[in-house]
Amino acid sequence: MSRTSLGTLVGLALAALVAAGLGGRVGTGVVAGYLLGASIGLVGFLWQRSLVAEPRKVLYASVFSFLLKLLGLAAGTLALRFVAALGNLADWRAFLFTYAVAAYLSLVGGALENRLAIRQETAL
Repeated sequence: MSRTSLGTLVGLALAALVAAGLGGRVGTGVVAGYLLGASIGLVGFLWQRSLVAEPRKVLYASVFSFLLKLLGLAAGTLALRFVAALGNLADWRAFLFTYAVAAYLSLVGGALENRLAIRQETAL
């Protein structure tokens, strides 16, 4: 298991602890935001990781996965903000914050890990 995946699981445990402490709609927003942000972030990381042999394609995958993260952020936040049934379940501000944290952590962790992998690939 990669360091990025392990870090994401640790972050999920922390988000669950915070959510349990907050409870209610805010707690649900924390967990929902972290799960969606981390999921999209890990999918982007794994996609980039599969292209390590071709560094130019890693850059394209990185840009595209960042756009997917922005789309997920916008779609999730707008859905929680303007769909009353969803807004009653989770707080959109808590979702927005934890989504951004999870997406950022997976972006930075994945980029560093892929950078090391590319270095090792080109050194061979």
